[in-house]
Amino acid sequence: MSISPTLFLERMENRWAGFGNVVSAPLRRSWHQTCTALNDKHRAADDPWEEETWKVLCPPTGSGKTQGLIVYASMLNTQNIPLYSHPGMIIVTRRIDDADNIAQQINELSRAYSGDPKKPDTAISYHSDKKGLVKMSELAQHPELVITHNAYSRALDELNRNAEIEDTWDYFYNFKSGRRKLVVIDEAIDLVEYTEIQLEDIKAVLFLCEPIKKEFPSEWEMLCRLKGILEQYAEDNKRPHKESILNDLPTCQWFFNNENSGSRTVNGIPLDSLSCLDLTEFKKALRKIKMDRLIKKHDAGENARLVRNCLETVSAVNSLLKTFIFYSRNQSTPTFNAARYIVPPDARGGVILDATAMCNPVYDLCKGASVIKPPTGTRNYQNVTVHTSYGHKVGNSEMGDNKKALQLSQDLVDHLDVQFSKDTEQRKVLVITHDDVEPFLKQCIPQNFNMSVAHWGALDGSNEWNDHDTVVIFGLPYKPKRWSASVFMGYQGMQSTAWLQDKNLRKFKKHEDIRIAIDDGQMITDIVQAVNRVRCRKVTDEDGNCPKTDVFMLLPTENKAKTLLDGISREMPGIRITGWNYDSQKQKKRGRKSGRGNWDESLVAYLKKLGVGDRIAASDISKALDINSETWKDIVRRIKTPGTYLNEELKRITVGYQMELQRAAFLKLAP
Repeated sequence: MSISPTLFLERMENRWAGFGNVVSAPLRRSWHQTCTALNDKHRAADDPWEEETWKVLCPPTGSGKTQGLIVYASMLNTQNIPLYSHPGMIIVTRRIDDADNIAQQINELSRAYSGDPKKPDTAISYHSDKKGLVKMSELAQHPELVITHNAYSRALDELNRNAEIEDTWDYFYNFKSGRRKLVVIDEAIDLVEYTEIQLEDIKAVLFLCEPIKKEFPSEWEMLCRLKGILEQYAEDNKRPHKESILNDLPTCQWFFNNENSGSRTVNGIPLDSLSCLDLTEFKKALRKIKMDRLIKKHDAGENARLVRNCLETVSAVNSLLKTFIFYSRNQSTPTFNAARYIVPPDARGGVILDATAMCNPVYDLCKGASVIKPPTGTRNYQNVTVHTSYGHKVGNSEMGDNKKALQLSQDLVDHLDVQFSKDTEQRKVLVITHDDVEPFLKQCIPQNFNMSVAHWGALDGSNEWNDHDTVVIFGLPYKPKRWSASVFMGYQGMQSTAWLQDKNLRKFKKHEDIRIAIDDGQMITDIVQAVNRVRCRKVTDEDGNCPKTDVFMLLPTENKAKTLLDGISREMPGIRITGWNYDSQKQKKRGRKSGRGNWDESLVAYLKKLGVGDRIAASDISKALDINSETWKDIVRRIKTPGTYLNEELKRITVGYQMELQRAAFLKLAP
């Protein structure tokens, strides 16, 4: 049951032009490639001799890859065949809103293509917001199921673990009397689970879970023994290197392999039983502990925070038991890290649509992944100018300090105000920065341009800023140095301590040092995705051009900058690179205006970082954001006034404003 590429192209052209976009020959070739790959994958699902692979397509941003997926799925529903002959399709997308929107568009197009306005919905989205509203048993009745990356990764992981909710995978994959044959993942997805804990995390769990110690002797013994192993490494100050593999055995075997007495039991517990513990019941029990009482408090919010932290640590321990651990000392803080490939051997592959796959070496690591080169000429970015300034400290640790973040933010806005002062029309500028810097940047009010602010980690797939003409990269999204090693070993298996320490041992395929390649590839991917959130994503003519767009970037050393710019140029062919005369020296200040909108947005951005159960004193926030007492009184009034921006936003992000013992505080509540 294949889709006709000719008919697919006809319908894609009509839909693309209907959005006001321009159709070109390279775009047609890109769409044809997508249709062919989906047809091939569908046919391969019926062939028992077909090798299981992941086909990775790289249609550029703004070339209609998601719309192509929607059109293809809709055409499957109008083939005039019985429902049981439908192949069944899972679409995996990044965001909840996207999942709902894709399902809705498939249903609308299916009705339009069939000429039946009363045709029942064929596509359904399922995510955390629909729990209790949609039964999982109903999913198998729908030919197309749209879920999020997070849900798909969790289902793969649980299938791999044989854990207590293994059935989730079956609910997703079952379709009528068979299995879904087509899996399509929109944008890159993490197929490696990365885990990191510190010794203090284990100590906290042992202290706070003391009340259930006797109820779970095996779990308790395992945690104690793991603590002992980690203490040996954490207390060894003579260790010459910052990274090392702790043991060449799976973590779960340490408990009896290191037993000096040779006994296979301790305290009556078989040591080998510690290697296959299911921590489900332990986690259920710890949720019931009144942990706030153990630290001499009666605070529901504090209790929720402590319980959440313990659950995260126990889940991390569960992951550590499944694989290797390597030790990393970062700024004198030891961390214990692990990673594992979460795709089980019998899981079917699929099609991945990833605009930046060509620059991401992760696909070189993934066994069975086949990256298909996109047609040339689909996009031309000659109307994009990248303005670069070198020699800046752009990591979160250098920029995220409260006082420094405020000053750096004001310096940037002052500089851009001067730079854009002669523009005939006010620019719409998207500034992308670190999560810790965002609240301070939102306090700054530009005079000569309109500014939106977003942070790394909350950008991919969003079309919120597609009318903006300028992007400012204000800080780069560095990963911890240990991250690249974890990713490599997650895909390729445990390496040696020598491999961690010697770059000459890390040549992999075409990469001289795969760790550096992974880090650089991820940063290039993040930057390209960020830049393409604005109007340069739109194709304006048959040559693949886009509207005029400016990108301003603060970069570190020239060598690092060259690597990044070379990668960006490959992903965005035709871009023009020029210099930008910017430094972070203090300029003459015009003074901050405590504008109502900006203070309110700054506060909301700060509170968004809270986790469920987190509580923070109002005085701590006003101090961190440098808000004076009179301005704070106005803010509190708006918080309490129904219908105001602050009142509505705090409801939306489920943060409450409370008074206890004459002290005001903000508490993050469960959704």
